[in-house]
Amino acid sequence: MRSSLVSVKSCGRRLICCGVLLLSASGCPLEDTVQDSTSSTPDTDDEQGRSQDGGPQDGAAMDGLDADVIVELDAGTPQDGGNDAEVEIDPGPTFVPLMMCADLDARWGLAADGDRAATWANDISFAYAIALGEECRISAMAISLSEEEQAGYLNTLVAWTLQLFGCPSTMGDLAAMTYGLTETGIASVFTTADLELLSTLYVGAVEQAIVDVAGEPLPEDKLSLLRAQLVTLAELKPGVVKSDVYTRDTCSQN
Repeated sequence: MRSSLVSVKSCGRRLICCGVLLLSASGCPLEDTVQDSTSSTPDTDDEQGRSQDGGPQDGAAMDGLDADVIVELDAGTPQDGGNDAEVEIDPGPTFVPLMMCADLDARWGLAADGDRAATWANDISFAYAIALGEECRISAMAISLSEEEQAGYLNTLVAWTLQLFGCPSTMGDLAAMTYGLTETGIASVFTTADLELLSTLYVGAVEQAIVDVAGEPLPEDKLSLLRAQLVTLAELKPGVVKSDVYTRDTCSQN
């Protein structure tokens, strides 16, 4: 069986893209309140009540908020005429590069000016693509892509892998760092179960690529850092549905 070859522009090498992403576990291709504004003027007591509790309109708005949000709003409101207090705002999860670029360079025997995209970033992305095609709980994500879209996805994975591991030339705007494992170029919805599975496949691909080249696995403390950052990026991804359902499951078709 001949596999279509597509170029990976970011690393200058040719990957068996279509043949990889469409592989099954057997190695064969898969088939294809509006309020009434006419109310009378409130008396003094009613006005005081409004000034203290935020008024009917504010109260109606609060009804639509989650309890946690209401608590945060209350915490930031001065009480009983006291002085304004500084409220410490939790910025939420923040992505921090893994700073493991030099480590991976050494494991691949790469010089400081070596081509990371064509070596370890490519090998990790390639191993992940194979795992994605073989895992029936998420494999429809690959099957649904055209050959051109598959090539674009692999190029994105290579560049994203370099940034994830903290390579200097690819640091860019870290605030714009995304959960790259879903960046196929097609707008779609994912569940928390989907992201957890994709992250597991990626960590496994990193482990496999390193063992294949260096003969020994990445230390567990570094794997834990990788898992933690993937969790952070998954939490930062907008529009994810909290569910244990896999949205691209093809297991029943096998």
